[in-house]
Amino acid sequence: MLPQSMAAELIIMSVLRVFCSAFRIQFSADAIFSRELDDGLVSRIPGYFHTRSHIVTEGQPLDLDDIVREFAQRVEAFTKRGSGYVLDEVVRLSFNVIKYRPLTGSSYLPTPEWLRKKKMLH
Repeated sequence: MLPQSMAAELIIMSVLRVFCSAFRIQFSADAIFSRELDDGLVSRIPGYFHTRSHIVTEGQPLDLDDIVREFAQRVEAFTKRGSGYVLDEVVRLSFNVIKYRPLTGSSYLPTPEWLRKKKMLH
């Protein structure tokens, strides 16, 4: 059986490859944090996180471990502020995808005759 992260990566990559050969993907998550108050009650607050945009191509596959690491860093930064809140659950995980077309040179434009006659270009 495949590890869960590898299975998720295979599903995402298979579906997206049908639509385009290169794309940018960004993940976002909504989470609930909680902490126990002095009077015994539990305080709950929402947290919203997103990853940077990742470019995925044939030569640059999606690295889900990197995405998980990114979320973990953001959650840790959120909880390190001394609030005492801990992550309870991830309520929603989503991703946005756009087709990626890298800039490439695709044509040759000859130097205009008047500029070539100046003999300033090598």
